[in-house]
Amino acid sequence: MIGGISLVLDQTVKVGEFLKVGDVTGAIEEIGLRSIRLRTSDRTLVSVPIGQVASVSLENFSLRDKFWFHHILGLSYETTADQLRSVLAGIARLLSEHPAADRDSVRASFLRFGTSSFEIEMFAHFYAEDMGRFFGLQENLLLRIMDIVQSCGARIAIPTQALYVAPKATNGAARPEPETVAEQR
Repeated sequence: MIGGISLVLDQTVKVGEFLKVGDVTGAIEEIGLRSIRLRTSDRTLVSVPIGQVASVSLENFSLRDKFWFHHILGLSYETTADQLRSVLAGIARLLSEHPAADRDSVRASFLRFGTSSFEIEMFAHFYAEDMGRFFGLQENLLLRIMDIVQSCGARIAIPTQALYVAPKATNGAARPEPETVAEQR
């Protein structure tokens, strides 16, 4: 009960804020003396006892000052080094010139040779009023990144696997070259 009173008086959390309390994530609908009621993203209502709130970590997403834009982009292995450089420069310019970007956090770099693509890491923090606005900003950025990739003549990779089937060796003889190649996309 004391925990509930201190939550209300200290205004640690408020109705409408989006929290993670232990393993439960949701928007606060009600703060009582014995429990906090959270509406989860799948629209269920969860009551978390105040005693539990006091004994677990409390993460308040509503108090974020920035949102993290972090994606890995795979470009097909047909992409040339010049195309890759152009895509990297275009993404870095897009992210750093965005008015909501924390320019010190912007990074677009060639991360690694992945199993089916050249992998580019895109990273930046963006100022946004709430998660919903950030999602709109993120969608716009991702669509513009697609435009950059296309304008540079590159293609986003589709994960592929190549299967090589060789005939069985007979009587210990060396295997001939594979006859069948099947590609799966």
